[in-house]
Amino acid sequence: MALAEDHLRRAVDEALEPAWPRERRRALQRWAWSTAGRVATGLVALCALGLVLHLMFGLTLPWVFYGFMGTLMAVLAFSQSEGREHLRPK
Repeated sequence: MALAEDHLRRAVDEALEPAWPRERRRALQRWAWSTAGRVATGLVALCALGLVLHLMFGLTLPWVFYGFMGTLMAVLAFSQSEGREHLRPK
């Protein structure tokens, strides 16, 4: 039984090996767009909160705050890349 499984595993690896680099690039691109979307969504929510604060209380947040928070969101989002070991070559 183990011999058949080993043979099947080698056959699958031989068949899928040419497609593997393209799949890694697609997965990396999908991850980058997803991360950029999360950062953009966070910034839009932060701007909406700033608008609400401005309309309700007259409080104006400086633009530096938005830049700092955007940078912080991007760093945190891109640092969560663990769990992607299956996309690295062996």
